[in-house]
This record gives sequence, C-alpha cells and structure tokens, in this order.
Amino acid sequence: MLWRFLADPFGNGVYPLSTAVATTNNQELRQPQYTPIWARDITGNSIESPDYGTAFVCAQDGDQQIMSSPLSADLLPYVALFELRVWKTASAVIKSRNGDGQNAACGRFFETPLSAYVVDSQGSIQGTHGVPVRFDIVEGDATFDAGGYIQRLATVTATSAQVFSEHGTAFAPRIKAGITVGSIKIRASSPFAAQPFYFELHAVDKLGPTDAAFVAVFEGDYQDVTAPGGFALPLVAKVQNQYMQPAQTGKIVFTAYPGADGQPLSAVFGNVGTATVSADVVEGYAEAPTLLTAVITATPASGYTSNIICAYPDTFDIEDEDPRTDTSGAVGRYTERVWAGKAALLSRDDSKNGQTTAPGQFFPNRLTATAQDANHNGVDRMAVTFTLQGPGQFDNDDSVPVQAWSQKLVIVRTNSDGLATAPRIQALSGQEGDIGVTISCPVSNYTPTYTLISAIPPDEGVSVGLAAGDMQDQILGMPFANPMSVSVKNAKGANATAGQVTFTCKDTADATGSFKGTASATVDVQDGSAIAPATLQGDSVVQQHATYGYFEVAAATAHTQLPPVFRQRVWRARHAVLSQVSGGTPDNKTKPGELFPIPVVAYVAGPDAEDIQDLLVTFTLQGPAEFVYDDFQKQPDDTATSATVRSDAHGIAAAPAIRAEAAAQIEADSDPIIVTADATVAQTPLPFNLTLLPPLTKATYVYADPATDLQAALAAQPFAVPLAVSVKNPDGSAATTGSVTFKIFPVGATGFFPKENDRNLCVAQVTDGRATTTTLSAGGVPGAPFGIFRVVAYPSNEVPDDPLNDDSDQTAHFIERVWAAKYVTLAKQDGDAQHAGINQFFPAHPTVKVTDQSNRNMPVGDYLVNFSISDSTLATFDLTDTDPDVSIVSGSSQSVQVRGGPNGIATAPRILAGATAASFQVQAQGTVDQGATFQLTVDGTPPQQKLYTLKPDAAQKKIPPDGSNMAIFTLQDSSARGVGGKVVTFSLDQAGIVSFSPTDPSVTTAPPVTTTETGEASILLYAGENLGTVTLTATNVQSTDGQMKITVGN
Repeated sequence: MLWRFLADPFGNGVYPLSTAVATTNNQELRQPQYTPIWARDITGNSIESPDYGTAFVCAQDGDQQIMSSPLSADLLPYVALFELRVWKTASAVIKSRNGDGQNAACGRFFETPLSAYVVDSQGSIQGTHGVPVRFDIVEGDATFDAGGYIQRLATVTATSAQVFSEHGTAFAPRIKAGITVGSIKIRASSPFAAQPFYFELHAVDKLGPTDAAFVAVFEGDYQDVTAPGGFALPLVAKVQNQYMQPAQTGKIVFTAYPGADGQPLSAVFGNVGTATVSADVVEGYAEAPTLLTAVITATPASGYTSNIICAYPDTFDIEDEDPRTDTSGAVGRYTERVWAGKAALLSRDDSKNGQTTAPGQFFPNRLTATAQDANHNGVDRMAVTFTLQGPGQFDNDDSVPVQAWSQKLVIVRTNSDGLATAPRIQALSGQEGDIGVTISCPVSNYTPTYTLISAIPPDEGVSVGLAAGDMQDQILGMPFANPMSVSVKNAKGANATAGQVTFTCKDTADATGSFKGTASATVDVQDGSAIAPATLQGDSVVQQHATYGYFEVAAATAHTQLPPVFRQRVWRARHAVLSQVSGGTPDNKTKPGELFPIPVVAYVAGPDAEDIQDLLVTFTLQGPAEFVYDDFQKQPDDTATSATVRSDAHGIAAAPAIRAEAAAQIEADSDPIIVTADATVAQTPLPFNLTLLPPLTKATYVYADPATDLQAALAAQPFAVPLAVSVKNPDGSAATTGSVTFKIFPVGATGFFPKENDRNLCVAQVTDGRATTTTLSAGGVPGAPFGIFRVVAYPSNEVPDDPLNDDSDQTAHFIERVWAAKYVTLAKQDGDAQHAGINQFFPAHPTVKVTDQSNRNMPVGDYLVNFSISDSTLATFDLTDTDPDVSIVSGSSQSVQVRGGPNGIATAPRILAGATAASFQVQAQGTVDQGATFQLTVDGTPPQQKLYTLKPDAAQKKIPPDGSNMAIFTLQDSSARGVGGKVVTFSLDQAGIVSFSPTDPSVTTAPPVTTTETGEASILLYAGENLGTVTLTATNVQSTDGQMKITVGN
C-alpha cells in the first residue's frame, strides 16, 4: 500500500481542499496495511468548524499503476481517501443531553440510555460528527449492556464504552444497576474535549420504606380533546408507600397504550412525542409531563380513539407484568380520548325546558344533557359544562356529584348512558326574569340552551323561619304558655308585608293537637312576622301506656316549598319529677362578692325515671345574690334573678353561675339565698338552699418573702435577715391586723428564735400587710457538715391541721441552711481581670460557681451571693439588667445580692465604668464562704473624634410644680440618621428644682440609658414645689453634648 498526502485531491482548487498538512514515516508498506500519520501544520479552518483543519490522505494499491494527484472518478475504486481532522486545541464541549439523575432499582436497567451533546467551540454539532466519545463507569455498582449496542466500530466492556458521536450526539449503551445501593458516576470524555462531563445515576432499593408502592389516579382522568392539541389538566397520580402512607421518594412511570386493539396511539408526552415518561414523587404525588395528541391518520366511526395511560412505580416489573391488567394496586390507569374534530353530539331534555319558580326557591326538576359519539352511542364519563346566565345559581349542597362548581357554572360527568345531570338550580332571592342554561363540552359544536323563569308577587312571603314557641311542654287541654311565631321574608329577602301564614297541626303516632279543636289557623303577615293564636293545645296522647307524646305544627306561606316545623310535647298530667344534682347542700357556701363554688343543677325525670330532654326549666333566685351570664347563653327574658334553660339529653338542667352580693350591699336582715327550679309539667317546684358566709376581716393568706428564703448560716450563728411574709385579707388586699406564727421543723439541722420564750415559735404582728420575725439563728448540724430546717408561717387564728404539708395560700414555707464550717467556696468563672473604657459597660458579668468542699465540690444551688464595688466613683451596677442569668434579690448600684441558679452559678449584673480611669475590685461574698475578689480596670482613652450629635426634641420644656415631663434626645450621625445601641447619660446643673427621682429632689444624675433603634434616649423628669430653670445635659462619649432648658412654673 502506498500512502500520500493530497492538498487538492481532485485538482479543482475548490472542494475538497486540505487546510492542514500531514505526513507519514513510510510511503510504501506491505504489512501491516496501516501507517502512523503526523499532523504537521494547519493552513486554514475546515469548512465544518473553525476548531480544526482538514487533511486528505490517499491510500492506494501499490501494484496498480495509478498516476499521482489529482484523483478522478475512474480511480476511486483503486484508492481510499481519508479525511483527517487536525484540531488546534481540545476545544470540543461535552454536556448532558438525556438520562442524567435517574433512579433504578438494584438489578434493573435504567429507563433512559445516557446521551451527551458534543459541540465545537461555536456550539455546532455538524463539526463534531464522528468524534470519539468514551463513557466510563468511574464510581458505583453498574455495568454497560454490551449485547444491546449496535453502533459500528463501537467498543463496549462492562465499565467502559468507546462510541462515536452522530451529528453531535453520543449515545451510551444502556446501563444496568448492580446489587449495591448508591450513587453511580459515569464520565463522558473525548480526546478533543478539555473537560469531561459526569453523569450521576442512583441505584436504589427496589422498595424502601418511603418509596412509591401503590398508585391511584388523582387528577386528569377521562379528558376529551380534539387533535391536534394538548390536554387541559396534567395527569397527577396519588402515590403511597407500602404502609399506605404518602410516599416521599421514587419515580412514577407514565406509559400510554392504545385504548383498543387495532387503534393507533393518539396521546404522547411532551414535544418529543414519547409514549413513556417518568416523574419524581413529591410528598405523595407525581405529575406527568404535558400530554399531547399524536398524529393519527385514521379515526373509528365513533369519531374518537381512546388511550390508556398507566402510572406505576419505576420498580414495577414491567418486563414480566402488564400494567394494563395489574390488580395489585400498584398501577393507576387513566382513560384519555382524542377526537377527530368536534364530533360529539349534545342534546337537552325538552320536557325540562321552561320551568318556573319564585325567587329564592328551587326549580322542581334538575336539568340534564345527553352526550353521544358520532355513532349516536352514549359517551361515558365525559365532562359536560352547564353555564347559567340570569338571576339564578347552582346549589352547592345538592347530592348530585360535580367535578367543578361555581354559582354560575358547573362541570359534571356523564353516566354510562351518556347522561349528565346538573345540580338543582335556585332562583336568586329578590330577582326575577329569564334564566338561561347553556350546555357545552370541548369536543362538540352543539350548545343547546334551557330557558327557566323566576317570578313571584313582590310583597308576599316566600321563606318562613321559626322564631319563638318551639319545643314547649304542656298538659292535655291547656294552652301552651308561649304563642308560636315565625319570621317571614319576601322574594328579595326582606320582611314580607303582605300575604298570610298558615299554621297546621300535624298529628303523629304519639300525640295530636289543635287550635282548640281546629287543625289549622291562618294569620296575616305583619312587618315580616306572623304569630299563631294562643289557643294551641294538646288533644291526646295516642299511645295508651305513654305519659307524653309529640305532635308537630308546620308554618308556610303560599310560596313556601319546605315549611319549618314546630315540635310540641303534650303530657297526660304533671308527671315530670325535679330532683337535685348539686348546689343545694350545706357545703355550697361562699363569701360576699364571690361565686358559689358548686353549680345549681337539677335533674328532670319522667314517671318511669327516664331522662327528659328539652324541658324548659326556670330557676328563680331569692336573697342577696344574682345570676352571672358570663359563660352562659342568656335568653331574651332572663334577668339577674330569673333564668330559663332546657334540659339536655340526660335530663340535666344547669342554672347560670350565682354570685353573692358584696359585703357592703348585704343588709343585716337580708333573706337567705334560695334558688327554686320549676317547669310547666313538674309535679312540685324544687328549692336549693345556699349558704352565705359572714364577711372576714382577719389575716387569711400569707406569702413568703423570697429574699428571706434559702439563706445560709454557720451553726450557732444568726441568719443575715429575719424571715418575713406578705399578708392578705380574704379580698386580696393587704392585711393590717392579726398575727402570723412562724414554726420551725428540724430536718438535718436545727434552728431557733433566740428572743422568743418558745424558741421554736415566733408570733409576729401584721403591719401594713407584712409580718417579720425576730432574729432567726442556726442551731446545729448533728454528725454532718451541712443540713437544713424548715419554717412554716400561717395566720395565728387559723392553725392548719398539718402545717408542714399544707400547700394552700394559708401557709408560707421557708428552707434555711446550716453549715458546720465554711465549706462553701466561690470559684470565679467569668468577669475577672477585664477592662472597659470610660462610661462603657464591662464586657462580661462577674460570675462565681458555688460548690461544697465537704461533698466532692458539688454545686450549691440557690445560694445568696453579695457583689460589692470597692469604689463607688469608679463603677456602678446596672440594676435594670435583663440578662436571664442575673437574679437580683436586693441591693443598690454599689452592692447587690443575687441568688445563684440550680447549677451553682451566681451572676452579678453588668457593670458600667465611671468617668475616671483606674482599677477597682468587686468582692463576691456569701455568709458561709471565704469570698472571691475580681480585679477590674477602667481604661483612659484619648479624646475621641465626635462622630455624633445629641439633638433634643425641644429647646425648652415646662413642668408645673409637683408635675413631671419626658425629655427625649436623638443621637444622630452626620447624615441625621438615628444611631441605636449607644449609652447616653443625663445630668442636671443644680438640685432642688428638678430631679430624676419622684421622691428625692436632690438626685441630679440618672442611670445610663441605651438608645433605641431610632437613636432615641428618653428620661422622666420630676418637678418639686420650687420655681426656676435648670439645664439638662445629655452626654455620649462619641457625641457632642445635647442640652435642654427645663422650667418649673405655673
């Protein structure tokens, strides 16, 4: 074989021409019949792509005498002309075309073969035809299907496939997931592409706990469309896992099949026209891509073709099972029809045309439509639209099933005979006229229309409603207590002013009644109401052995289609028996002004001890009390002393809550409080006697002062403060008389009152709502380093039976701690050796951890620690600190007492540095510890550039003597914007005229204030009796001072 490079193979100087130079190392070869070729140079761009040049190399039979270039058509049987591409650089681009991100069950093929686009640097696919592309499985358990790939010259192994692009697309062999669950990465690469592309697939369990297992149709079933076109509703499947709960993972495959043998498939998915697609499961649902009509050339005589769309999990064994016949519940099947034009026939039922009714009433007959195909056969499940125009609306509460409803339009499905029935139609109240109802469907040109008529006399009543007098009880032959009444509305929904209402007694199998012998009574309508005669009575109880029975009374106008019905109960005699359920016993007692604790409840029984329901029971109240209707449905005739209720299904009738009058309103000779229950058919009334307690004035409730609870002291040493309680009267006000007894109960330690005769008891007098003991001292801790004793306080005149275990508000409980020695240590946790600038808060709170050396340094909870600042001019505590870890019991800006938490951590309030640069100490000290010392430093800072200004809301404000007013300053930057989170201090230039305290006129400095988000800092000023003017100054370290004149005057 001879090999040679041809610059112009055919010598035409036009096409094809080499735009690159290639040479071989041997011009004549016998074996083998191939040769290496080197690209030497690129002389121009190929006509297919600017990314490479083209070189033509000719191979010819060495035994044939073939003249040199140019070639001709006669020589082509004896030569092979190769077109070689010489790329300037690896500029081809590989990107995904289809198949990325798929899931497949282990051991199954992925549904869609991977394919990649290969384009040159200009995005052209023409210039990359034939480019080699290699697919490699680089991660995960999967293999290529070598047997199923037929591209010429392709090389396929289990984990790699060398293929060639076909007009810019390279197809990989199909891939089968292995037995291992996980991600699978496939690399698509080419020698002429600088960057590979990585596909990622997923091998999943055939059925995980959240995977799709069961599929049902949710939306989009039975649609009818004309070709060409798309279906209006997407196909949505409801997907459940194997536990019948909404599935969260997996894919659903939608596959379209012809609806009948021999018919073409007339519905496909998406623009690519495929019959099978998949969709992800999202929270129990999966939605297919858009369903479109396919191109069909022949249509049956019916005018349409059907398609069956099967939706099933991608784990469904499609190779062995047919989803069209599956009965496992794993497949949801849709029926979709494609019509060759609008060939469906629609018709109305003429016997239902022209109906009439009054406004507000329903037309007597429901409208129907018949849908047929081109062969005049009924079409099942076709969506038919009824569109209403005029003064009417479709009923939303009708029993007819609808696919979509609005007042003016409904869509209903035909039955197996092609008959569609619309909900009943109501003529709108107050509107008359013709109502048109048009029938239509998307695949029919027929639009038949019904015409209905709404008309009624304008002033007459149409609708009737029960007003009063329903469900009464009376004995035979006696008129019922309350006449029946109804409300009457005309066609416009307003009160009727004309016409009549007829009340008609309707006998039942239980009882009969009449208007004194007459079965009905007709009365005129007046101002929207009608009242029946007061002569209604029960005539008989039909059942021989029954004590009572019901009869009915219907009320209607001439235009009322559904009359309301009164139900009345008639008794042979007064056989109802009232008995007490609760409320009438001696323990139902209360104090003046309070509710009685036990509700007044009666039980109503018949002569056979059966429960009597819906009997009207009237409770009448006598004495200094009243009914309270806060949570009780009050009837129109109910008052403070009379209430009527119905008995419930169990015969129970409960009166409203009852409140005794306040002590000041109760007269010395007031009657006792009696509630009487009675009913029209009761044998006898039922009294309830309630007890009113005399007013109490002595101390009743005690509450422990938390600052005196959980103290600690060394054995035989006094506690820091005596015990104290707040004392309340029965009405919740502060007690002013009486005494409180404090009694000691030893536990692991003892305590005593050294100044009392009985050192286990202290009786303290009540003064201004407070009672305080004499000195309390710790006793001993026998055989232990630590112990506690308890103290219970209670009003001296109401000694509880078991003070130690009484948990009412009439006892207050204290726990006090006794230590044999100072075993408690305070370990510094935070806040030591810290610095802060002048007038700035220190960054950390001084914090100690309280532990017990005698018990393996376990934390001591709720321990009282006093934090004090050594120099009051250098720093102050922020008593307004809102940090949840800071629990202030008492104190001032220089010394505060805090209570540690359950974990033994005690935290001081944050500390504000003063105006002097210096060091100072903060001492932490409890009563049974050695204390701890914190070293803090106020750093002096060089004069700062004034970044802000403090602007007052007014140059001068006036306060009347003994009055108050608010001063507001806004901290602003150079753009006049408010600056938040900065500390502002306030001062007055003199004392005695205006103060920051409502009680001390000498206070001229105020605690620091932090600006709000809008930059505002406000302070409340109090004026005394002296007249005059002072200067209020607001200061921030980064701002020029702001000033405001404050004048006190009338």
